[in-house]
Amino acid sequence: MAIANNVILQNANFSVQRSDITMCRKLVEKEKDYVFELLANSIAPSRHVDIHIKNAILCLLLGGVEITLPNNSHIRGDIHILLILDPSFAKSQLLRSVLRVAPFAVCTTGRGSTGVGLTAAVTTNRSTGGRHLEAGAMVLADRGVVCIDEFDKMSDIDRVTIHEAMEQGQVSISKAGIHAKLNARCSVLAAANPLGGYYDQLKTPRDNIGMQDSSLSRFDLMMIMLDVPDREKDISLSNHVVRIHFFIFLFYFI
Repeated sequence: MAIANNVILQNANFSVQRSDITMCRKLVEKEKDYVFELLANSIAPSRHVDIHIKNAILCLLLGGVEITLPNNSHIRGDIHILLILDPSFAKSQLLRSVLRVAPFAVCTTGRGSTGVGLTAAVTTNRSTGGRHLEAGAMVLADRGVVCIDEFDKMSDIDRVTIHEAMEQGQVSISKAGIHAKLNARCSVLAAANPLGGYYDQLKTPRDNIGMQDSSLSRFDLMMIMLDVPDREKDISLSNHVVRIHFFIFLFYFI
């Protein structure tokens, strides 16, 4: 039995109006051939990130098709993405932009989270002595998105605990006489740094990432972006930064 004294409605401001549907239809008619690129560029527009990463994040936000075959086997519709980026690509800011865009998203860090904190835990009530379940981030983000920053800082044991949630979309608990299955049908967007801080091109991707194969196989997309010195890319990046600050100056002072 649970006793509550307060209820907070989440996502109360999220609703689709008729005007929104009309605006979407006009956008599709006007930019029929470029609507996907337009939506991808709208994700973190102030961040100079490769368009392929934004395309992948857009696919994660849109989601796949959940299918149940005639033999009752289930194919998940959630898309999991792992980003391996050098420190100069603003991974944390990219994850925060996804939090602002997604209708329902939960953010956590690999350094401050454990496998139990991401899935579920059995806790003991000090006053009554009873035991109950506490949902983790992936259970709370059911039908949403979980953003995990510093995924490389998690231990291998903690990463193994989220395998079931990523593949099956549920969390099984069998502890202290409690047997339960909790839904965790969420998409995972994880960001990590290579071993040693920067990607070593003389080593194999497996040696640079430093994660178990069982953890990497759960991700549908694994994207590696390197900070390689290039004159054209550096000029494009500097022009983008100057343009963003110029627009901010015009907005606040003119």
